[in-house]
Amino acid sequence: MHPRVYYPYYYGSNVVYRDRIVYIDNVRYVTADEFYSQAWHLAHTPVVVEEISKSEDDWLTLGTFAVYEEETEKDTGLLLQLAANKHGQILGNIFDDAADKVWTVSGAVEPETQRVALRLDGDDELVYECGLWNLTQDTAPMLVHLGAEEQTNWTLIRLTNSTEGASEKTTVTETSIRTQPQVRQPLPRQPVSRRVR
Repeated sequence: MHPRVYYPYYYGSNVVYRDRIVYIDNVRYVTADEFYSQAWHLAHTPVVVEEISKSEDDWLTLGTFAVYEEETEKDTGLLLQLAANKHGQILGNIFDDAADKVWTVSGAVEPETQRVALRLDGDDELVYECGLWNLTQDTAPMLVHLGAEEQTNWTLIRLTNSTEGASEKTTVTETSIRTQPQVRQPLPRQPVSRRVR
C-alpha cells in the first residue's frame, strides 16, 4: 500500500514522473494512471448543495491568481479564483479576460494529504491539482492533467486588490462564485509541451 503523503509538493522537484511512475520525495508512490485516477475522483467529489447555500462566513477565500505556463513563463491571460468551506469543498472561477468568458471549477481537499483537485465544468478529463498549503503562498505550482496520458505545469501568482490589472471581480465571495454565469464549454487548452517531468 502506498504511503499517505502530506503535501506541500512541487512538480518536477519532490513530485516527479519517471517512466509512468510517480515518485514523491524519491519514494515510489503510484503509477501515473493511478495518480490521475486519484485526482479525478477527488475533483469529482459531489458538492453538497445545502452546504453551498449557507452563510458566506462559512467560506474562506483562498485568493485570486494569475496563471502562467511554468516552462515558458508565459502569462496565459487567465485568472483563477478559489474559495473553500469547512467541509473541504472548493468552488471557483477561471476568467479569460480576452475572450470575456468565465468557467466554473469545483473540487475538494483530501483531508489526510491536503491534496486539492479541481475539475472544469463541462470537461470530464481535465483535472487541476495542487497542495492546499501551496495555495496559501504568493506563488503556487499547479499540475494540470489534460487526461490520463498528458500533464503540464502552471504557476499561480497571487493577486491583491492593488495589483495592476486586477479588477473588481477579483474579490471572491461564495455568493459571487455561485452567481457568475456558468459557461458549459471546455476552456481552450493552451499549447503545452509533451515533456512530462
